[in-house]
Amino acid sequence: MVQVNRAAARLILRMMPVAVFLALLAPISLVAQTFRGGIAGTVTDASGAIVAGAAIKMVSPDTNYTREGVTSSSGEFTFQDLPLGKYELPSRSRVLSRYTYPA
Repeated sequence: MVQVNRAAARLILRMMPVAVFLALLAPISLVAQTFRGGIAGTVTDASGAIVAGAAIKMVSPDTNYTREGVTSSSGEFTFQDLPLGKYELPSRSRVLSRYTYPA
């Protein structure tokens, strides 16, 4: 018959719920990883003033993937859930000429 130290047995019983909790938590963190990203920014003119309503077109030069949007009243834009890669953001509005920014 194996003699078990009572203090060691109590320690094991106390640690068991923590071990079970960590074992159940591990798969959740694996599911949360993704291979997508996002781009956000603010459009301003040469003087630094916000440009509302600017047409934003985002293009990946590698894959030709394209998305279009319009800046908010505060000049902000957001493109979410993008495949990983390089993107260019040419912008146009009634008061801006065309610019291309690497992202």
